[in-house]
Amino acid sequence: AGYGEPGEYAAAGLASPLVAPVWDEAVTPAEGAVLRIRVGYSSSYLVRAVDGDVTDSVAVEVAEDPGLPPRAHVGPPEVSGVSGGLHNAATRRFEMTPDVSQVGLVYLACFLARNTDAEPLGPIATTLRCVTVRVMAPELAWVPSIAAGDGLTPPENTAYSVYPGCLLEIPLAANAVWYNVVFDYTAFEILLNGSEALLPTLPGAKLGVVLPGSTAADAAGRAVSTNFTHRAVLRYQAGRVMSGRRHRLCARAADEFGMLLVTQCFQLQTGGCKACLRQGQTLAALAAEYGTSWLQLWVTNPRMGNPNRLRQGNVAATVNGSAASSIIGGAGGQILNLGVHYVAAGGESVASLAERFFTSAAAILAGNPSLVISAGGATAAAAAALVRGQEICVVPPVCAVSCSGGGRCTRSTSAINPGYVA
Repeated sequence: AGYGEPGEYAAAGLASPLVAPVWDEAVTPAEGAVLRIRVGYSSSYLVRAVDGDVTDSVAVEVAEDPGLPPRAHVGPPEVSGVSGGLHNAATRRFEMTPDVSQVGLVYLACFLARNTDAEPLGPIATTLRCVTVRVMAPELAWVPSIAAGDGLTPPENTAYSVYPGCLLEIPLAANAVWYNVVFDYTAFEILLNGSEALLPTLPGAKLGVVLPGSTAADAAGRAVSTNFTHRAVLRYQAGRVMSGRRHRLCARAADEFGMLLVTQCFQLQTGGCKACLRQGQTLAALAAEYGTSWLQLWVTNPRMGNPNRLRQGNVAATVNGSAASSIIGGAGGQILNLGVHYVAAGGESVASLAERFFTSAAAILAGNPSLVISAGGATAAAAAALVRGQEICVVPPVCAVSCSGGGRCTRSTSAINPGYVA
């Protein structure tokens, strides 16, 4: 009975009957290790304990104090044998998927390894191993532009000036740690009285996300950036209805769970009385959009040259008064004059200007949509008094009317007006 002499039980593989369970350091996180996990993502680690007595059975349990963190669980034990034993090793998997309420919190998860034999040869001993679990908060910031054309985020309140049809690109770049970035934008209309109105969307604006240069996938197959810089491009190509209107355009970058948001706003002025040809647009199509004819556009733009060889106007924008290098396309795009830029002298209305320039109030309002917005409707806009110094775009019937540089027009018997209307 018993084990007999030491040589006898040593031969049977009993290295030491008095050894308490120990943690397998090749599998189990070290004492004091910190597990950094992310909201919305599952993170896990293994703990494994081994008893040197091959006749013993081992259990790994969660320590009651402090217990498991919220939204964490431990998988069932996996019991195996090592060094000839059958039940002297046990493994558990800790897994946690925190939610947004846990961001920034720190937890302690502790496990006990113990001998489970009813009458162990050695003392009943337990071994404790604790791991710190930290739910990481997002770190997010814009990457500021250093030089023109570097593809990084322009400074706050950068002022852009464009014309309808011209394509503007505003690059956006944000550095983020731990989480992916979601880009969007908000837009505000700046009214003539200086007040702002939030818009549900900005016509002609579109946000395109540029994927990070290097990505991986998590266990759920979601893209995870391994490149901390996330990029997007905010494109704006105004239509006719945006002529003469001012906006504040705010780009927003947030982590994918909306825990942190950063905003960068830009000033946007869409000019009037000029336009760029859009991709695939003909002179006749542009004329129809503005209620005129291609011939009138041609005579209004004496430098146009051959109307069948027009270039797309993708570079017709300025940044803070200087040419914008962030506009796609190369140099050579053409901006076309649409009519006369008239400066109100005071005591005038759209209706009186229509009579003076041999056109209609509806035609003037079509070229100046900001007047309709500010007045609250076309009828009110036609009758409202214009402010002295206010610029109004007028598209007179130039094939039947001659207009001087001062804005005075008379009916012309000539079929074509040779003058240049700027």
